[in-house]
Amino acid sequence: MSSPLLTYAGLLERSTSLIHAYVHNDPMVVGYVFWGQRSVADAYGDPLYSGVGGVGPLSLFQVLRGQSYRSPALRRKGLGLIEENRRGTTHLLFDIEDFVVPAGGGPAVGPDTNWLFLRAQEARDAGPAFYPDVPTADMRMVGVIATDQVIVKGIYFEFQAGANNLAGRTGLIGQPFLIGLGAGDNDAAANLAAAFNDAADVAAQMDLQLPVNTHTFALNPGAPSPDVSIAPEDAAANLLPGSIAQFTVTTPSAPRVLIDPDVVTAGTLIYQPDLASPVLGPIYCIPPATYFGTREPTFTLSGVAPSGSASAAGGLPDLDEDYTSAAPRALHLVFPKPLTALSIRNLSAVNLLVSFGPEQAMRNVPANGELALYTGTTKELLLACPDGVAGAGFTLHGVTSGETP
Repeated sequence: MSSPLLTYAGLLERSTSLIHAYVHNDPMVVGYVFWGQRSVADAYGDPLYSGVGGVGPLSLFQVLRGQSYRSPALRRKGLGLIEENRRGTTHLLFDIEDFVVPAGGGPAVGPDTNWLFLRAQEARDAGPAFYPDVPTADMRMVGVIATDQVIVKGIYFEFQAGANNLAGRTGLIGQPFLIGLGAGDNDAAANLAAAFNDAADVAAQMDLQLPVNTHTFALNPGAPSPDVSIAPEDAAANLLPGSIAQFTVTTPSAPRVLIDPDVVTAGTLIYQPDLASPVLGPIYCIPPATYFGTREPTFTLSGVAPSGSASAAGGLPDLDEDYTSAAPRALHLVFPKPLTALSIRNLSAVNLLVSFGPEQAMRNVPANGELALYTGTTKELLLACPDGVAGAGFTLHGVTSGETP
């Protein structure tokens, strides 16, 4: 089973208005959400104390394991329908122009003449071998007070005094749905169950998060009772075939909201404190189509190596898979073609750490220093800053061979 932090697509074709990439199927992965941005920094985001300052990647589309996704423009044009054996792989074919959206300072993704920085997010099955049926999770509301939070599949539910005020909800990622506290724990549990089942707003937001194509259905059994039971369900109220335990519950700042310990022990709950910034794979750097028509193309990219990770000179890059940790991880770049030469310059007044693969030790590039390689084949780079909280700015100049990707 691969690591979510190492999952990235391979490039089959890059032509004008078409990117065709694929992922080898993992039996423990139900599907993928692909995210993208227009710069390295924005694709990485801005975890606390990282110093990167990126706006974060944009969710582009979802695709179930073993299926093929085609973006609207390709479907309209009848493109991407080549007959080929795609057994054991998941494919994504899209026109980047389908995802150009207005944003401060210009388009968030695209246009087609720009680089795309793509990241994969895995929807993982909790493990069919361990569960004979689709389990439910029980949450018990104990002494809930205003400002307590529960996060389910990336949706923030925040308790407020007074009656249930879902009518005044905002419901966007990072902006919580406000749940009425009521007179006691049973009221809080009943209001939370009602919020889960709000198909018009809450369920629609949940369907944008992992797992793919499911939302959470909830009951407040035996009311009056402080318990809430949740179970995964698709939009037609049928369990998603072949996929079980597909829900995520987190309670990062609600110590009074208890999760049934037996359910936790069974492994059906995945703890992840910041689902607004989900665990994503490496940043896959996809150049424009003109890049591949050059004999030995060169490029220059810039970014900020994150502070705040556990990376250190002489050690392996920090790619900690502990989902309870919101600490920054190393910046991981992957290129569709190996670099035959490269130069990395540290633009900051602090140290910069560089590794040429997840299993290779990090080398230190001192303030205002440069690391150059003139031979070899380098497909991955991992960068971090061991000093301060402001990161280390860098530029990367790369040269690739003229072979097709």
